[in-house]
Formats: sequence, structure tokens, C-alpha cells
Amino acid sequence: MGLPTLEFSDSYLDSPDFRERLQCHEIELERTNKFIKELIKDGSLLIQALRSEWAGRGPRWAEDTASFV
Repeated sequence: MGLPTLEFSDSYLDSPDFRERLQCHEIELERTNKFIKELIKDGSLLIQALRSEWAGRGPRWAEDTASFV
């Protein structure tokens, strides 16, 4: 299911049908915007968790790999 098309020429008429289609697009944009914000937040939390996890393991990993070579 896709969004109904918005035609620029229909905006001149400003019909109820055009306003309904425009509202569908606005709702979808709000939903997409919310999803992107949540995705950025989750990504930031993941990066933060990885940094704290590797902060303690980084020096040990460096020592292990140095002794391996």
C-alpha cells in the first residue's frame, strides 16, 4: 500500500480530496521522523555500550595480540 500521489496542480484547487491526501503524507512523515529519532537514539546507546565494554578490554586485547606476534 502506497501513499496517494500529490499533484502540484491539485494544490490550487485546495479540494477536500487534496487535503485528505496531504494529511496522509503528513502522518507518514511524522511516523518516519519518530522512527528515525528512535533509531538514532538506539544507535547512540549501542555505540556507548560498545565503548564502555571495549574500554576495559582494549588494553588486554592489545597485550594479547602483542604477545601473539
